[in-house]
Amino acid sequence: MTAHRVASLLAPVKGHRMAKAAMEMAVLDAELRASGTSFATALIHQGLGGVRVSVEHHGLRPAAA
Repeated sequence: MTAHRVASLLAPVKGHRMAKAAMEMAVLDAELRASGTSFATALIHQGLGGVRVSVEHHGLRPAAA
C-alpha cells in the first residue's frame, strides 16, 4: 500500500477527514522510513509541495529594562 492509494481506498468513507488524513500520513511516514528519506527531504525534493526557505539569524536582543 502507498500513501497515494490510501485516499482512493478511503473514498467510500464519508466524513472523518482528520482520521483519513492521519491514516494517509501514517502510511507516508512508513514509506519514507522504509526508504530512509526524511519528511523534509520528501517535501522539498519529491514534489510534495514544500519550499526551502532560509531565515537570516540576527541573534537575541537584550531584554528591555
